[in-house]
Amino acid sequence: LDEEQPHREISQHSTSGKVSGHSRCRRLQFAHSLTGPYAAISAISIGKDLYMLEFGASANVIGSILLVCSFVSPAMDSLVGTLQDKGLFMLRCFPAATWGRRAPWLLTHSIMLGPLMFAFFLPPSYDKDLLHAWFLSIWLAGYWCVA
Repeated sequence: LDEEQPHREISQHSTSGKVSGHSRCRRLQFAHSLTGPYAAISAISIGKDLYMLEFGASANVIGSILLVCSFVSPAMDSLVGTLQDKGLFMLRCFPAATWGRRAPWLLTHSIMLGPLMFAFFLPPSYDKDLLHAWFLSIWLAGYWCVA
C-alpha cells in the first residue's frame, strides 16, 4: 500500500446490516417483489413444451426462436439498462427522487406481465405459423418486461 492512500480496514460486519441505507425488512420486500417477474419468465420458458406437445408447434422452429432470443437478449438487457439509467420515459410519472431509477420499471413491467402470461397460454389460433409468431412475440415482450 502507498503511504499516501489512507488504509481502510474491511471487516465482514462493518456495514451493520444496512448496505443500501434501507432496513433489512425493506430489502426483503424488494427481493420478494422480484420473484413474480422471474416466475413469469420461467413459466413462459416451460411453456415451450405446451406449445410443442399440445398446440402442435414445430420443435425445430421453437428451438430456433429460442436460439435467436438468446442472442437478442443481451442487446435487450443493455438497452433496458441504458433506458433505466437515463430515466427517459418514466421521470414524468415517477420522479426519481421518490421512486429511484429501477422501481418504476419493475412496477410497470410487472403489471404488463399479467396480460402477457394470460395471452401466452391462450394463443389466438393453432395454425403453426401464427403459433410460432405468437410464441416469439410473447417471449420477446416477456423478456423485455423482465430485463
